Amino acid sequence: MLKCIKKWGKIFPMKKLAVFSVLLFISIFLSQSLLASGWILREYQGMTGNIKILVNNTPVKTTVEPFILSHEGVTMVSLRDLSEALGFDVEWNDTTNTISITGDLLNELNTWVGKTKRKITDIKVIRNVGPYYEKKVNNYQIAGRPFASGIAVNLDQGKTELVLDINRKYLSMEGYFGIDDDTMNSSGGYFLRIFGDDRQLFVSELVNPSDYPRYIAPGEIDLTYINRLTIRMEWEEIETGDYNNLTAVLANFNFYEK
Repeated sequence: MLKCIKKWGKIFPMKKLAVFSVLLFISIFLSQSLLASGWILREYQGMTGNIKILVNNTPVKTTVEPFILSHEGVTMVSLRDLSEALGFDVEWNDTTNTISITGDLLNELNTWVGKTKRKITDIKVIRNVGPYYEKKVNNYQIAGRPFASGIAVNLDQGKTELVLDINRKYLSMEGYFGIDDDTMNSSGGYFLRIFGDDRQLFVSELVNPSDYPRYIAPGEIDLTYINRLTIRMEWEEIETGDYNNLTAVLANFNFYEK
């Protein structure tokens, strides 16, 4: 007959109690071992609320539920889970207490460090149907994230187009795009299309109100031999919403000079 022990009004099998005791011992042993080696025990107060992590619109499963530090306003996410979702390798060195993150993408991004960038507002415009404009007061807000620079355009069941004269002066571009929170209750979304000399270089998935900012990384769009760059936004009905119009934002858009 399986021996049991009664505790807190419940019956626990001895085998399960033994496993629990071993895990508790290991936890206490590791904590004491780390403290003895000079680690400092700190307690933080955090909040959870079914936080979702998306990488290129794909959900990331984490071993520990993400949470927000109450007083710091910082979201804590498992470094290994997020890094591996981005395609990086993560290694822990328990001798030097060092976390190493490596990957081809990091090497690629390093090639753009130090290169001269120009804001989209500094590029010569040869066609502006919308029109696209620079916001002079307050920041753009995309899903609660503020952006200090960029341009915006009001969309209402139609298309807008911005044509820039870049004349083979740039290698690539980068920036965020989304819908300004001022029009978060719009019944529409949009597709972003980018053309180089009438050849499509980039097309986004449907951008909806309250979506997190989408990012175009440097090197993703090759501008090496492009003379005329066309940025086009196309309104799309998504049914739910209070009105048709929305404010589409190109935030922190920069061009890398040759």
